[in-house]
Amino acid sequence: MFFYLYLSRCINRYDCILLKDIIEHMPYDLRFVKCITRSAKRGSLLLLTTPNALSLSHIIGYLYNRLYLKNHEWVGGADRTHVRIYTPNVLSRLVMCHGFKLLKWHSIGLIPEDILCWLTLFRWEKHLNRINAIDWHFGSYFPLNRIGAGMLTLWKLS
Repeated sequence: MFFYLYLSRCINRYDCILLKDIIEHMPYDLRFVKCITRSAKRGSLLLLTTPNALSLSHIIGYLYNRLYLKNHEWVGGADRTHVRIYTPNVLSRLVMCHGFKLLKWHSIGLIPEDILCWLTLFRWEKHLNRINAIDWHFGSYFPLNRIGAGMLTLWKLS
């Protein structure tokens, strides 16, 4: 609630706004983006990152938690404070309907770094940290930029 109260007082104040993994925690996302829009100056940049509901890691997590463990309260990831996880289309509509224009869309975590754990049914706890360079390169090309574990987006208020 603090966000809403503070942002409602800051009209046309910011040139750049960074929302790093915040929007998925907001119960009133439309109201939150509206407050962000009001607090930004015309031409301001919005850098927004959030988990992706269409990612391989989210889909596997969904199948495991919801169907296997029968945990119907699971929304996404290990963080229990997530209210919702966005698909690329839903996130785009949410931000664009408030006057922002997309400048850049990048995917983060195309290949889950713990893929070997999954493939060996968690018998081998080896992480592939070197795949980040491959991930970063291919994460900027469509359609790969829409299926990574996280979405990194850059918007401009028109």
